[in-house]
Amino acid sequence: MSEHRFGSSDEQVRDIWRARFLDLRCYIAALFLIFGVLVTVTGAFASPAEIAKAQGVNISLWTGVSMLILSGIFAVWLMLAPPEVPEPASEADVLANDEEVNEN
Repeated sequence: MSEHRFGSSDEQVRDIWRARFLDLRCYIAALFLIFGVLVTVTGAFASPAEIAKAQGVNISLWTGVSMLILSGIFAVWLMLAPPEVPEPASEADVLANDEEVNEN
């Protein structure tokens, strides 16, 4: 019975990682990371004329750094509060459910 895939600890670990990967927070963190890197690089190489247009504040740099911080917050939140993975149904429950459906 321990060799059955429902009881396998390797399968449970894979399910947990799959659930984390499919969580919306993972995608939000990835998008903020990508855009944060792009905007930070743009701000790091901003010309003095571009900075002067923004009244002396390098808006791209500050916005990019803020996006990177927000990406980190989402990633930490995902690791500290992982999504719950439902327990798979046992074969007996599945068979009983199939019998109920067939009776109706």
